[in-house]
Amino acid sequence: MAQIVKRQIVNPISIKDTHGNVTATYDEDMVEAIKNTVAVDATDSELFMFLSVASNYGLDPFLHEIYFVKFKDKSQIMSGRDGFRKIAMREPTYKVHYSDYVCENDEFEIVKKFGKVVDMTHKYTHKDRGNLIGAYCVLETTDDRKYSFYAEFRKYNTGKNAWQTYPNDMIIKVAETRVFKSFANINGIQAEESMPSEYSSEENI
Repeated sequence: MAQIVKRQIVNPISIKDTHGNVTATYDEDMVEAIKNTVAVDATDSELFMFLSVASNYGLDPFLHEIYFVKFKDKSQIMSGRDGFRKIAMREPTYKVHYSDYVCENDEFEIVKKFGKVVDMTHKYTHKDRGNLIGAYCVLETTDDRKYSFYAEFRKYNTGKNAWQTYPNDMIIKVAETRVFKSFANINGIQAEESMPSEYSSEENI
């Protein structure tokens, strides 16, 4: 005898801004797809919060630019470097950013004044650069401000997944994400590159 499987009732969700204007609408099929992929185990309240944050920052859950994870009793709304970069590059004052990884034989110097980076020098040759020790990112704005961050490899390296296969790319992701998040004043979204591996999705390079 064939087993009858009842489809779970899923309600559509509309997201509104502080002025009551609808900023995003998800029909029943879209909500079900999100709950089965990028927001597994989310309660109705958590799902609404997740989609509100996604709408607020213009990130598309279907493109995996933002996702929801739950581990034991904790839950997080997360994004990768590309999601943070998308938000930052939409800011009117964004001009350019550049980043690179640093090895132990490189000539690398950071000059700070009152805790703020005022100068950074990085030189290397084609000789053996030695072991990877970190990465940096610098973002410049149209109004002549600079945002920068240096990430030490030993502090973020989990030794798992992409960290083992693509360590240079992963530590650059950390530095870039920190700068994008600071520049665009992004709140409510955690960066997957700087979280424990159980919170992260498959880390794409």
